[in-house]
Amino acid sequence: MKAFTDSEILNLLPQIPQWKYQTGYLKRELKFSEFTKAITFLNQVATLAESHQHHPLMTNNHNQLLIQLKTFDVEGIDAAHKLTILSSVAFGIPLQFDQCYTEGISKVSAEDVANAESLGFRIKHLGLTRCTEDGIELRVHPTLIPEKRLLANVHGVMNAVLVEGNAVGPTLYYGAGAGAEPTASAVVADLVDIVRHMAVDQDVRMPSLAFQENAMSDSPILPMDKVVTAFYMRMTVSEKPGVLAQITQILGDAGISIEAIRQQTHVSSQVPVIILTRPVAEGHMNDAIKAIEALQDVNGEVARIRVENLDG
Repeated sequence: MKAFTDSEILNLLPQIPQWKYQTGYLKRELKFSEFTKAITFLNQVATLAESHQHHPLMTNNHNQLLIQLKTFDVEGIDAAHKLTILSSVAFGIPLQFDQCYTEGISKVSAEDVANAESLGFRIKHLGLTRCTEDGIELRVHPTLIPEKRLLANVHGVMNAVLVEGNAVGPTLYYGAGAGAEPTASAVVADLVDIVRHMAVDQDVRMPSLAFQENAMSDSPILPMDKVVTAFYMRMTVSEKPGVLAQITQILGDAGISIEAIRQQTHVSSQVPVIILTRPVAEGHMNDAIKAIEALQDVNGEVARIRVENLDG
């Protein structure tokens, strides 16, 4: 299902006057004559939502109910919550959801998907955390992955977690990430853990995030400008001599090496151009894209998607 843009939602609001819009979600407040009626309605909404594999945020306070419709899956918010926990368990850092870079898939076009496949990649909504000398990477965004990688072949409601250890190397954990029974299984597992903890002395209890409080790391979250990764770029340029030379000159001045470049055939005076780069700090790429978009013969914004080879 395609996610609505902010402008599309605003255009549709007159048709649903009971709902209010705030950036990123719709909300509606309801008040019932008594508590039991509020709970009955909440359960009815939950059943309907589950049948559509959509999970709104619902808050009940006595006879009042607040419903918030958020694009958690499409915009990467759900993945960011999970990644924040995984990063804390893996590297012993505090939970820092507000520091997780989050980018959704709503701007990925069918053209990008087709281009990726023609280049031997698939686009996946990837959550990635990595320990580097400069800090911890914590990011969720669309990513080009080589089509032969196991993660590139995870489809539908299935989820996968790739873990790379110093000694064991890469290991993959794969299973259903949605649905009534998988979700119920995860909830029951959490309840069992809670009950087990209640029966264990606090001094010998396994910490929920694997590290004792006095052993937590103070490693900083790495700013996105300093994250190093390769990039896929798509742009439309005027079919004139020297345009590509201007673009490659900007990339070269920014210290960005080109892995591949493709100028697609086109019948009009506007030509689609695809560029794959070698790994570069994101801050340098951002500066280069601004300079490219400022060129007279580059039309519109430059679409860019990060690339991860996951060589592990």
